[in-house]
Amino acid sequence: GQGILGICLGLQLLCSGSEEAPGNQGLGLIPAYVKKFDAKQGVRSTHIGWDESKCISSSVSQKGLEKALFYYAHRYFVPSDIKYCNAEGYHGQAFSSVVEENNIFGVQFHPEKSQVAGIRLLGNVASYFATL
Repeated sequence: GQGILGICLGLQLLCSGSEEAPGNQGLGLIPAYVKKFDAKQGVRSTHIGWDESKCISSSVSQKGLEKALFYYAHRYFVPSDIKYCNAEGYHGQAFSSVVEENNIFGVQFHPEKSQVAGIRLLGNVASYFATL
């Protein structure tokens, strides 16, 4: 009945497993397998810096942030073709920037480094958790 917010690696830990540690299980709260970015021409294998997160379905956490900039620092990602993806980012390919399932939330970016948009997102999640 409690709320969970996974940030960056915390989102990835909510998943079933990861290419970063094959053979080791994640928490399995989000049925997804974490993948590593492939370095492609013009795209680094590490996604660092400000980038857009775009809502693709109704989102408690992203209320008022339907198209916002957040700060990312990651090499692994949750694919965007999963059921619980509520917002997408893009770094050579689409990835889940926000996942939501009932009281479980995960964000790939760092809201604590994302200034006004990050504060708004954390406030949205905290307000939702207060209703649990």
